[in-house]
Amino acid sequence: MKKTMLILGFVLMVVMLGGWRPFPPTSGLMSSNASGQQAPAAAGDPELVVNNLTGTAFYMTLTGPQTYSVHVLAGKNTFVVVKGEYTLAYFACGAQQTKEVNVKKSGASIKLVCETDKGSSGKTPKLTIDNKTAAFYITFTGPKSYSFYAPPGKTDFEVEPGTYEISYYACGAQISETIVVKKKGGTLKIQCITVNVLNLTGDPFNISFSGPADYYFYFPEGKTSITIAPGTYDFTISGPCGPDYSSTKTFKKNNTNWPWYCN
Repeated sequence: MKKTMLILGFVLMVVMLGGWRPFPPTSGLMSSNASGQQAPAAAGDPELVVNNLTGTAFYMTLTGPQTYSVHVLAGKNTFVVVKGEYTLAYFACGAQQTKEVNVKKSGASIKLVCETDKGSSGKTPKLTIDNKTAAFYITFTGPKSYSFYAPPGKTDFEVEPGTYEISYYACGAQISETIVVKKKGGTLKIQCITVNVLNLTGDPFNISFSGPADYYFYFPEGKTSITIAPGTYDFTISGPCGPDYSSTKTFKKNNTNWPWYCN
């Protein structure tokens, strides 16, 4: 009994001195306020309804009176936020997207869709990647930025028309080139070709290539087959027949023979 009275007396003293405080209840969406501390959305704050019609889930950042980071599922999503004007940033439809929304006291609603330019036929333009190599990731930089995974075979992607710098790894090297995507769409064929270098000089030599991709090969006497991406290359050959020799050559056909000999 005496021990129980001592414990009750200690608890009463701590409460009177203000040494303990109950943790405030937290619920709903958490955000960062101006001081950088985490603050819960208060009861009575408006709702922002995000109708995600992009077909994929993603994380989205809302920047405004407070900053929120939310996970947006496909379909209808409801978030409680402080009222005000926000910038929404998220990655969907193959590119980074930004939207503006004004959340009023009564709330707000926004619909997110994949917006693409349309050709004269009224259909969404599609770029077909006909990949005759191994799978790779390909990036597009132009009117919009895209990053796609291209498995072997034909795959359709929605790409806004325009001029793009594309980059991907295939045929043993990183390949970069410029393409034009038309409003009616089109096909981008990715393939490797074999070049048969016939070294008839009597000595080994090296060739460096600079073009859609960069290569460096060593060629002993006789026939050596190499695999490269088709295209036009600047090349330099060193080793046989005297000084280095530089020129330009276009490779288009597969299994091309390319003989070398000294005069």
